[in-house]
Amino acid sequence: MRLLLFGVTGGTGAQLLAQALDAGHRVTAVARDPARVPVTDPGAGLTVLPGDALAPETWREAVAGHDAVLSCLGSTDRKHPTTVYSQGARNIVEAMRASGVGRLLCLSSAAWRSPRRCRCRSGSSPGT
Repeated sequence: MRLLLFGVTGGTGAQLLAQALDAGHRVTAVARDPARVPVTDPGAGLTVLPGDALAPETWREAVAGHDAVLSCLGSTDRKHPTTVYSQGARNIVEAMRASGVGRLLCLSSAAWRSPRRCRCRSGSSPGT
């Protein structure tokens, strides 16, 4: 398969990248800093594309021709709000629709933390 990956410079994304290459997939990795992409064998079916999920003009045209898009977007800043998850996913989905790519996998290690005033019961969803 031809896979387009986001978030490959983080721990989860690096593992996904390694597994995809080990499985013989052809991978295009989008990274803000291509030098940080963990590549042990540059000839292993990997293309690195400089880009930012929050700036779709840097990678939008690359979506066409891929069988699936995999996102491991994340933020290491746990103290400030970020739109990398929501806006990044929105940008990816819009580019996929425009290119006719129909498979998306989003994987995140971010956790939901309930506000102190939340009265969620164990096993229930927020808002229920």
